[in-house]
Parts: sequence; structure tokens; C-alpha cells
Amino acid sequence: MPAPHSARPDLYGAQPERTALAWQRSLLSVQLGSVLLTLTAVREQAWVLVILGAALTTAVGWWLLVRGPARLSVARPRHEGDASARPVPAGGLLRLVVAVSLLGTLGVTLALSRAFGAL
Repeated sequence: MPAPHSARPDLYGAQPERTALAWQRSLLSVQLGSVLLTLTAVREQAWVLVILGAALTTAVGWWLLVRGPARLSVARPRHEGDASARPVPAGGLLRLVVAVSLLGTLGVTLALSRAFGAL
């Protein structure tokens, strides 16, 4: 009996599919959060946050529909023949971290503006 952590030949190719689905779920979560932030900012009449939330929603939607984030998640060297070339950071992960950080910052800004009546 094979160990539970060993690869099964009948599941070949399942990991890339799971990775792609994980990327899609992550981006859809950021997309939903951005839409909710934008709608809440409209209700609170925080127009600067409406514009920023709409921009984030558009950027993540473009990334999700057009770019295909799963293809960008693997780091590759800059020059194939150059052994000294350092790998570039995984672009997809970096963009997702920036999007989540921006969404969190906008959410905190909205909460503080409501608490203090600014914006």
C-alpha cells in the first residue's frame, strides 16, 4: 500500500488544476471584497474611496479574466543561458498580495472615515 503522501499516477495533472482553481478563488474573493467596499463607500458618500474601490475592482477583474494569473505564478530566470541570473519573484503572488493589502487599507480607511466623520 502506498504512503498517503505519495503521488498517485491516476491523479496526474490534478495539482496544476487545483492551483489554477486556488488562484481563481483568491481573485474572486478580492473582487467580491472590492465590490462590497465600493458599494459601502457609495452608501457612505466617500467618493475618493468609491473611485479607488472601482479601480481595484476593475484591475482585479482584468487580471482574472484577461491575464490568467495561474500562468504567472512560477518564477523563471531572466535569461535561460545565464547561470548567474536570479529568478524573478512570482508575479502573480506579488500582485495578489498588493491587491489584498490595498483592499485592506481601503477598508480600514472607510471604517476610520466613518468613525471620525472625515473624507
